[in-house]
Amino acid sequence: MTATPTLDLMQALDFDADDLAANRTGVLTEAQRKRLRAARGRVARIRGGSVLVIGLFATTFLFIGQQNADVVLRLLGITASIFNALLVGLLARSWLRLSADLEAPEVNILSGTLTHTIRVMGRAATYVVTLDGEEVVVSKDAFLAFADKAPYRLYRAPHSLIILSAEAL
Repeated sequence: MTATPTLDLMQALDFDADDLAANRTGVLTEAQRKRLRAARGRVARIRGGSVLVIGLFATTFLFIGQQNADVVLRLLGITASIFNALLVGLLARSWLRLSADLEAPEVNILSGTLTHTIRVMGRAATYVVTLDGEEVVVSKDAFLAFADKAPYRLYRAPHSLIILSAEAL
């Protein structure tokens, strides 16, 4: 029998008992679909705005470089254009994954003993939990809500791998 999740875990991952009950049967709730749609919109706004700004810089560098016959500005414009194309690819990938999650009929389930890992790079810390051999990056609040070396079951969106809910076993 599974235990109910702690309030800290529910708050950190933003789910409720109804979400958990639906995820146990392998389906998304309407609240979770709403969260995924909001995440998709956020990705579109943030990365879409970045694409526009970088595109403007690339165009400006290319134009000024062309007008002044400046090779350095042209190279900056070309580099910014390549970076912009990569960003468009990341935007498309994120959008497609979140859209596929909204259409997916199932929820991805991971079970096993959860372990904590903190990776520090410079001054930035990345909080990682490992479960069933898979590493999942989580927020600090979620990281602290999980007990180290305890059995858990995570319910994730199948394509974007966003954690929808979790429970201690």
